[in-house]
Amino acid sequence: MRPFFLRSAQNAPPDPGACPRCDLTLNIKRHGYLRGKGVDAIGVIRGMRFYCSKRDSNRGCGATFSILYAQHLPGYSVGADELMRLIRGVTGGASVHLAWRNASSFFSLTSAYRWVRSFTANLARIRPMLHQADDPAANSPHSLVRLTLHALEKLPGAAGEGGFVAAFQHHFQRAFLRPPASSCYS
Repeated sequence: MRPFFLRSAQNAPPDPGACPRCDLTLNIKRHGYLRGKGVDAIGVIRGMRFYCSKRDSNRGCGATFSILYAQHLPGYSVGADELMRLIRGVTGGASVHLAWRNASSFFSLTSAYRWVRSFTANLARIRPMLHQADDPAANSPHSLVRLTLHALEKLPGAAGEGGFVAAFQHHFQRAFLRPPASSCYS
């Protein structure tokens, strides 16, 4: 099951809609929070868990599913704001090392190189989604990375918390970067 994304952690409580497995809506119960490691290595709430109840004569299927906050990337410890600053720096002409330093990242330089490489590898997946949003910049043959960044910044909510990374995840309901192979989201 793919994760769903909420725009902000301040949206309380989210309406999970129907169960992604059985499509029933009446039996959905909150089942706790989805936690992960943050910058300071303590538990950060990354989303919420829901349960399709089949207890007490409910007709649910018993499946659990997650709704993630768009400010977090599934399978990554980097936040949307930090990744956005890094990508903006690199697409602005800075080296990865300089963009990483200017983003005042708590993560290693090796991680920054890995995230930029992952962003570049995901361009082929991101650009068709931007094309579906009817953005003419997604079809231009000039500098793919810069034009993709321009198209991302035009998404609704790109100026808000989490920037264009969170706006992309909320708008398309897909992860901005594909989770690493070792992740439970892959």
